[in-house]
Parts: sequence; C-alpha cells; structure tokens
Amino acid sequence: MNKITRVNIIALLILLAAAAGCKKRFLDKPPLSAVTDARFYKTDDQALAGTALLYNMVWFDYNDKAMYNLGDFRGGTAFSAWNDRGNVLFNTTGDNGENGASWRAFFNVVAQSNLYIYNLNKYGGSGVSDKVKKMTIAEARFMRALAYRFLVMNWGPVPVIENNVDHLFDTAIVRNTVPSIWRFITREMRAAAADLPTTPIQEGRVTKWSAEAMLARFYLTRAGVESSGGVRKQEFLDSAKYFAADVINNSGKKLLDSYESLFKYPYDNNAESLFELQ
Repeated sequence: MNKITRVNIIALLILLAAAAGCKKRFLDKPPLSAVTDARFYKTDDQALAGTALLYNMVWFDYNDKAMYNLGDFRGGTAFSAWNDRGNVLFNTTGDNGENGASWRAFFNVVAQSNLYIYNLNKYGGSGVSDKVKKMTIAEARFMRALAYRFLVMNWGPVPVIENNVDHLFDTAIVRNTVPSIWRFITREMRAAAADLPTTPIQEGRVTKWSAEAMLARFYLTRAGVESSGGVRKQEFLDSAKYFAADVINNSGKKLLDSYESLFKYPYDNNAESLFELQ
C-alpha cells in the first residue's frame, strides 16, 4: 500500500467517524454537567425551588429604587430635592430610568411565572405530589396577577401573556384593554386563593389569606375603574369588603403593636405580614 492510499483511507475513516457522531441521537443527549428543564421538576423540593425565585430576584429592578419612585414620589408621600426629579415633579416619561426598570421587572415576573407553569406541566415527574403541584402553580398565578396589577395601574393597556412559548415568534402582540386586564388578574387571584394553603408550607410563602387580601385591593380598585357617572361599582365594593373581612376574621393575623416595627429587624414575616419579598 503506497503512502497516498494510506492517507486517503485514514481521511475516509475520520470522515465516517465524524458522520456517525453527528447522528440525531447523539446531538439530542442532554448535558450531563448542568441542570436542564427536562431533568428538573421531579420532586416536591425541586418544584418548590422553582417558585422560590418568584419571591426575590425577579422583582429587584422594581424593588430597588423604582418602587419609591413610582409609588411614594408620584404619590406625594416622599420628596427628594436633588434626585429622581422627573417622578418627584410628576413628570415621568418613557426615558425615565426607574420607569424602564419597573417595566422590565414586572414582565420578568410574568415571564418567569409563565415559564414555571409551562415547565411543571410539561416536565413534572411523579415525585411531585398533587398538593405541591397545585400550590406552586397557584404561587405563580399569584405573582403573575400581582405583576399585572402594577402594570395596568402604571401603564394602562398592556399585552396579557400567559404562555411565553406561544409568542416566541409572534410579532403582532396587541395590548389588552384596562377592564379586560382587571378581569384577568381578578380571575387569576381567585384561582390562587382557592389552591393556596391556609398556612404556609414554608415560612414566607403566600397563602390563601395573601391572595384574599390582594383580592380586596383588586376589587376596591376595580370599583373605580368600572365606575359609571362617578359612582363606584357597588358589586366590587361588596367583594372587597367580603375578602377583607375574611382575612381579618379568619386568618389569625393581627396588627403589630407599633406600626414602625414593620420597617425594622427582626420583624420580617411577622404576625401582620400577608406577603413579603424575601
């Protein structure tokens, strides 16, 4: 066998080995050094870990500085002589940094909540109990509804997205009307209230009472949003009263002796708290 023939045979063997390595079943192997969706959501602990992030980091861009910019400054309950003058002077524009940060944070919460529901339904294993599956999906719906509450109150009509995958290549997403967004978030929070436990499965997690307290706020706002002739809608006022009374009378929660304690250590997740970012 001459040298040229040997080289050709070696080249052919390398080519065949490369072709064999590129078969579909080879490319479809999940990475063994990292967690993937398909390998996660197999136990109750993993399911709970999936919603844990909804209590903290996803809210950061809002909870950092934007919270008091959009809330206290524009609400007139706080003042700054030098910083954040746009919001202090009630002159918020699309170029305002905290305005953009809030928008990102709220849709981040929506996207992560949607992704959790999608992944758990698709990849959830038999090791995830029905109790934890129902509860964690309710947590995600709670967070999504709360994020949309902030979105509709600050920006009015915004697109309601319940499944990220459905819109991966959608270039024609439209905004929902304000009344339809309030109907959506009220429905979501009622569903969350029905599926959340009365006592938290872990400290700091939301409960039925957390959702009902939010429903009282939702209905109180809806009474004004859907008012007629300057008269708030009595049906929604009655609903706000009903849910508030249920929390007050049956949750076991009570007000702290001193209001200022709410802002001090070690009063996190205290007897008055219904929902806190962790």
